[in-house]
Amino acid sequence: MDNPEPKPAKRKKGLTKKLVLSMLLVGALPLIIGLLLAFYQGTQEIREVNGSSFEALATETARKLDLVMADELARTSLLTTDVKIIARLEDIRDALSELSPQELARTLTQEQEAWNAKDADMLQRILKGPFAEILQSHVGGTFMDPGHPIPLITRSATRGLFITDRAGRVAASLDSEIPYLHREEVWWQGAFHNGVGQPYIGQVAFDSRLGVYTFTLALPIMDSLRYEAIGVLHRIYDAKEFFAPSIDIIRFGKTGHVMLIDSRGVVLSCPILPTGTSITDTRLIPLVTPLKAGWTPAPSDGHGGTAASIIGFAPLSNTNQITKFSTGQTWHMFVWQSSEEVFAPIEHFFKWTAAFGLLGVALLVTLGYIAANRIAAPIRRLQEAARQIGRGEYREPLTLSTGDEIEELADEVNRMNQQLASQFAGLESQVELKTQEVKYLEESTIKILDNVPDPVLMIGPDEHIEYVNKASKEAFAITNGEIIGTPLFQIFSSLDPATRDRLKQEMHAVQVMEPLSSDNTKAQPSNTSLQDPLVPMNWAQSGTNRQEIRVNQRTFRYRWFGVQARPGREPSAGLVLRDTTEESILQDRVI
Repeated sequence: MDNPEPKPAKRKKGLTKKLVLSMLLVGALPLIIGLLLAFYQGTQEIREVNGSSFEALATETARKLDLVMADELARTSLLTTDVKIIARLEDIRDALSELSPQELARTLTQEQEAWNAKDADMLQRILKGPFAEILQSHVGGTFMDPGHPIPLITRSATRGLFITDRAGRVAASLDSEIPYLHREEVWWQGAFHNGVGQPYIGQVAFDSRLGVYTFTLALPIMDSLRYEAIGVLHRIYDAKEFFAPSIDIIRFGKTGHVMLIDSRGVVLSCPILPTGTSITDTRLIPLVTPLKAGWTPAPSDGHGGTAASIIGFAPLSNTNQITKFSTGQTWHMFVWQSSEEVFAPIEHFFKWTAAFGLLGVALLVTLGYIAANRIAAPIRRLQEAARQIGRGEYREPLTLSTGDEIEELADEVNRMNQQLASQFAGLESQVELKTQEVKYLEESTIKILDNVPDPVLMIGPDEHIEYVNKASKEAFAITNGEIIGTPLFQIFSSLDPATRDRLKQEMHAVQVMEPLSSDNTKAQPSNTSLQDPLVPMNWAQSGTNRQEIRVNQRTFRYRWFGVQARPGREPSAGLVLRDTTEESILQDRVI
């Protein structure tokens, strides 16, 4: 029978080639990046174009409103230059200057009471007098040249118009439902400005008497020499009705519009938001109220929506010169269009591009998953094997047939596991041997100390007993369970305080000293030298070196020795005692 021909050796493919092929197959990332870059670039261009357009629209609308306010200021100021009004207010000024402060206060009180009581003569003088006729003519449009009447907008938006003298009293008015004295009002003080005179434009606020949001215009009335203010002209406007004709007509697209706000974020006029409401997102306020025109991407639309948007803005430069002085606030134009409408063209393009891209991505992801799984499966097995080796649980050899570097890596892992197993086996035997040696030394030391005839104690740095030998237990009539951890001076409670202090000092002196080496054991010992307690010593010393203590009616001579500390602990001290009670009695008898 013919032998089968040997199969040709299978050519191994490198892991690098497999990874490169996988990266080429999984080409979704470049496609997604390309789509995102196209979308980002288109979005940026749309933002630039729309932002510039919004800025231009805001600037032009702000310029238009500046002209409206300037025209209104000029028309209203015609009343402050009327010679009849000036002459009458100068007469009132001269009359007031002749009154003492007490007389002036009394007069103001009486007139205010008469006004509140609807005194007929006072109402006739203020509401029907010459000044009132001038005010009515001005509001009616016949005060000026018939060819240039007061605009209808101004007439319909006016909610109040009156004149006060330098004392703050109403001199003429179109309405009797107003206070009589205004000297303490903020607008009056701002316009009068200590007699210097200054135009004043108030902030938008709700007027409970009129039931609408209003703003005020107060102009000083100067004397004939233009030297000092002799009165104040005060005009009240319905904010919505005054600004709406100039703002509401500006619309573009479905949602695009302009609105007027102040630096607090309060709406003065808007086709959508009611006048007097505040912008819901306070983060927008510093973005859209700088003192220069511009545009900005915003985190919300300022109309209750949370979608990002583009906002153009511009300040009312001329009007702000007055409002800044009057209330510390500024007015700004706000141009907005919803992000859905702004970015609709590019989003439409992106949707179609993304639809075709997703089809390609789906195919690429499928092929990439298959390729990646073929590579990742053996790697996961290697990872699990390495984890088991780290825990010491791996026993069976790892078998992988991938035909590439992963298979070679598996062989290396198997060899590493065998070497680690042999090394760990040797280490375990050495550890067991060392453990037995330590136990033997410990047991030997305990037996030696227990056979020493003299009491031996070991005291820790906290003055608690850590060990006592058999002689100590017999000498002090104690058991091991009772003595370990007991304070030393609880056993030596019969010692006097001086002896206790001396023992403490000697013990601490021993603990802070390094133990002596074997070469120094021949040095002359002392009561605080650090020596082996088993080294023979002449206990019959006398004189100043003789140290004795009496415990439980017995006399002991003692000697301290140092004990090497364990790592991380402070050194301990050892105490050797010798019972010399009988020897002391014999010496006393001899003496």
